[in-house]
Amino acid sequence: AQRKKTYGSDFCGFKNLHHGYRNHLNSIVQTRAWAKISSKLPKCRTVSCAGHSRGGALCEIYAACVNSGQLEDQDFRRLFWTKESPAALEEI
Repeated sequence: AQRKKTYGSDFCGFKNLHHGYRNHLNSIVQTRAWAKISSKLPKCRTVSCAGHSRGGALCEIYAACVNSGQLEDQDFRRLFWTKESPAALEEI
């Protein structure tokens, strides 16, 4: 019997997520640019994410993770932020 190749992996409490998307999202959140953005997220009233093709997939995965409430999951803890009072922010 031939074994079927699988590209799925666990991420943020979700099963069988394509590992390429997971790896790309992980690489983004390890950049200095992401550190600048994520430090401002707690002060935002709302956060929207949009993209086309791979960018859209990454937005969906990110949104699913931060809205999942998977407090015990290390991916969730790395991406989630605690909301603070909204404030006017400098442009980055």
